[in-house]
Amino acid sequence: MVVWIFLNLEAGKKKIPTNILEVLEEKLSSIDAAVFWGAFGCFNMVGSYQNRNLTIASSVQELVEQFSKDSKPNVIVGIGGDGTMNMIANAMINRSIEAPLMGIGVGTGNVGPLVRFNLQKLRDVDFAQLDFEFVGALEVVSKNKLGLAFVDVVVSRTFLGTLGGKRVDFDAVAYVKNGELRELKRVVRRVATRDFVIELNGRTVFKGNRGVKQIAVAPLYRSEFYVGKAATGMLCYAHHTGRRAVVVLSDHPTIVARPRSPKKAVTIRQIVFGEGDVVAMKHLAPGNAIVLDGNPVSLADNGLTLRYHKKVAKAVVPPDGSFLPLSALQ
Repeated sequence: MVVWIFLNLEAGKKKIPTNILEVLEEKLSSIDAAVFWGAFGCFNMVGSYQNRNLTIASSVQELVEQFSKDSKPNVIVGIGGDGTMNMIANAMINRSIEAPLMGIGVGTGNVGPLVRFNLQKLRDVDFAQLDFEFVGALEVVSKNKLGLAFVDVVVSRTFLGTLGGKRVDFDAVAYVKNGELRELKRVVRRVATRDFVIELNGRTVFKGNRGVKQIAVAPLYRSEFYVGKAATGMLCYAHHTGRRAVVVLSDHPTIVARPRSPKKAVTIRQIVFGEGDVVAMKHLAPGNAIVLDGNPVSLADNGLTLRYHKKVAKAVVPPDGSFLPLSALQ
């Protein structure tokens, strides 16, 4: 059995709990396990239990390309957050490696389907008998294909991170342009122009900005949650129609470090779609970025096209099969 372990040293509070590493080392003491460490997409190989030579690589993608030539992993463990697992998953899929992904949450955001473990749940795992399930993702295209998103796609000037132990908003545009990680405290949240249009399979389903201050698109993993409910808008139809993704337009932003209580009623619009559908957004406001699972990947200047695909990756699940946001389990 071959296990790859990625440690994101910049995830969350930038401190990997030593007890997580101790539990992993104990469980993998007799297994061929390669360990990689790094930050914000740049990982280095720091050793393995088989005493391999150290290798330096500039990114997760490069590491995967290098080491998949020699052997394919049976399991890939990521210690970080949703953004870390997104980078790993995209690199694996690009190389057609189908190993299950096991996310251990220590990041700013640990709410996605690939991050299902904390220390308590890790202790219960038997690597010889892992359980997993398939999860879907959103294919995201702007001018070029940007990648897959497993948690959400957000159009925003900022993205969430941790600085000095506190949750903050970083400048997504500056990060895309030059890799600069800079806190941004005040933002004019305008993400759509007056000519803004959303098309579903070539048909206009929304137009005009109409107070749109936040755009988020997300897969719906457990649509059964909405069955029988009437107060969840279009989402309550997701289970019955087979649609597994949703565009959410809101006039009050909540994907920020410190959400403020609204001073008036909040308006939210939902557009549900499924496999085979194509969602296109045109005339996004300039000065924003496209953020996949918390990772800024492109400016939003060229619009956005999205498709939902089911069974994109395998996620290792805890023995109890729980699927609550990890922050609620810690």
